[in-house]
Amino acid sequence: MTISTLSRSGFSKKPFLLLEVLISILIVSLCLVPLIQGPIFTYREEMRLLEEMERERIAELSFFEAKETLLNREIPWERLPSKGETSHPFSLSSKEMKIPGLKRKKVERSFTLHCTGEKEGKNGEIYRLLQVRIKLLPSVKKEKTPTYGLMVQKLPQSDNKLESLHGSKAKREKGNGD
Repeated sequence: MTISTLSRSGFSKKPFLLLEVLISILIVSLCLVPLIQGPIFTYREEMRLLEEMERERIAELSFFEAKETLLNREIPWERLPSKGETSHPFSLSSKEMKIPGLKRKKVERSFTLHCTGEKEGKNGEIYRLLQVRIKLLPSVKKEKTPTYGLMVQKLPQSDNKLESLHGSKAKREKGNGD
């Protein structure tokens, strides 16, 4: 073997070596894409489910606030819908969704009341079965409107008069003690 033969064979192997390295990198990268896609899809799905769960939590919180509004009599009986009617939307304060790894989102909240049934009790009290429908904005595709059931009762007028009589009796007793 001569020197000229060695130099020719050395030059001829270098381009093949570079080509082999490039092909091996291509094959490895083609094999890595499917391996990386699974965890990325799983991560995105987990983030979507976390956001869905947070929206459900905010909807439940909104229902409890709506229920508290009714219990505190901030909505008078006359503004509650009768059977088959739906009220206008009542707004609630906005909430902020905080999910680690995602931007904070402001969620506007409101609720409507829909009366599905009405019944008078034995002592003249009126019962109404209300559906509390929560609306969250911005809305999400394929999201069902969270709906909760709630029974409310209007006491008869005579009970209200009795309460006022008891209140005046207590004032009289306090006045006699002086």
